[in-house]
Amino acid sequence: MIPVQKSPVAPASLQREAGAARARLEQTYDADEAACQQPGTPALKPLRRIYAARDVKARLKEDQHGKCAYCEARFGHSSPGDVEHYRPKAGYRQSAAALVQGPGYYWLAYEWSNLLYACEDCNRIRKHQLFPLANDPAGRARTHHDDLTQERPLLLNPAVTPDLTLHLTFEDEVAKGHTPEGRASIVGYGLNRKELLDYRRDYLRCLRNQEFLARILDHNPPVVDLELLIATYGSEEELGRKIAQARLDYRKAAHATEQYAGMVRANFPELWPPLGH
Repeated sequence: MIPVQKSPVAPASLQREAGAARARLEQTYDADEAACQQPGTPALKPLRRIYAARDVKARLKEDQHGKCAYCEARFGHSSPGDVEHYRPKAGYRQSAAALVQGPGYYWLAYEWSNLLYACEDCNRIRKHQLFPLANDPAGRARTHHDDLTQERPLLLNPAVTPDLTLHLTFEDEVAKGHTPEGRASIVGYGLNRKELLDYRRDYLRCLRNQEFLARILDHNPPVVDLELLIATYGSEEELGRKIAQARLDYRKAAHATEQYAGMVRANFPELWPPLGH
């Protein structure tokens, strides 16, 4: 997980429709508070065509460089991702074992600052309606009349927290938490789920191979080693091309555009921040 630099201005469709749609939800709640207390109350169901409009999805994907906001896996045809509500819109749970409580953060359903793009695993399977607070229940905002600034969320929001490294890091492919927020986020988003660990382990292995090739000429290798490498790649020219490509790929691996950049930055501190920054 790395910071997400979201566009400061909401997409056009949200600017057109979100204000009136939010007002309708708030009016519905105020008209009959008792009927709106259950999680998933139909009367408070927001319109997906607004919060997941095409331009909203496109902007979020662009801001996140085509990666899940939480695990940094790239979206693909088999895993296109979801518009994710950081504060869940239709009910919340303080813990994985707790019952879902209503009504949820209905008034934030169309709020640009509450929207991210996440893979199905992080969003639907792992986090879903989980939203623990360090000061629950006293600090919980339960309606649009309450003060959100009193909440102390335990799940990190990569679009809000400027320095995520204060809270979590990586040792090889394994995410490690420094703080309660870091540890809660690793569990809540499933950052150490098996398939993700496998992907990150393979990615690290490839990157270390690139590092070796990128630096091979820095160590004045014996002639016999160079001859072996030339034989492996077929020619001296092809070896030169492979080394040049390895240097390029290795140097950009920690950039925000790249997959698993948070893990790369933790394991290869010499790559981040880049020289000149």
